[in-house]
Amino acid sequence: MTGWGSWWKSLVAMLFPHRCPGCGRDGGVERHWCEECLPRDLWLAARTHITTGAVPLVMLFAYRGPVKELLHRGKFHGDRGALLWLAAALAQMAPAINDLWPAAGWFDRPAVAVPVPLAAERLRQRGYNQVELIFRRWLAANRTEWRPAIDRSADTLPQYKLSGHAERRRNVRGCFRVTDRPALAGQHVLLVDDVVTSGATVSECVEVLQRAGVKKISGLALCTARPQDYR
Repeated sequence: MTGWGSWWKSLVAMLFPHRCPGCGRDGGVERHWCEECLPRDLWLAARTHITTGAVPLVMLFAYRGPVKELLHRGKFHGDRGALLWLAAALAQMAPAINDLWPAAGWFDRPAVAVPVPLAAERLRQRGYNQVELIFRRWLAANRTEWRPAIDRSADTLPQYKLSGHAERRRNVRGCFRVTDRPALAGQHVLLVDDVVTSGATVSECVEVLQRAGVKKISGLALCTARPQDYR
């Protein structure tokens, strides 16, 4: 960043400071949670679910409290800043998160991160995929390439409006396709999502990745709505 750019950013932050989402105190030029406000009480310590295809899916937080509130604001109220606060929490908790790689059996770190996609109409309305705003910067710091290589060919009902794994799985059956097979073939791919409830969406994406010739798949989600179901 140029000297002028740095000066301008500092001035904007001074006039309109970022406020810690936990307590409202000044969060500095860059978004920075107060240590006591980080959602450590929601930390699931590598809660893992084995999806279809024997893929380990690690979930970081319980979908409650500030994690739920910020994600809801980002997804349904157009608040990009709320999602950037979740990204900031990942950056501040990076040492604990990085320990998950071996804990989840990811002794070789994934080379490519593929987000679970939004339907085209939903992406147009929202203007962004919340998964990218939350995860991309942290994954780049971990030398993992971000590649949106799965397309959602059908605009299905939102999964949260359905009950039960079978109903949710029917809802997303056949709606995903891999758009960049050469980039993924033979790679260790990290499939990334925001919220996991039944695991139906992730399982469907796992199947299309496996059919595309991906060598190994691991999964990572920001949070789960049912932490009691996973150990």
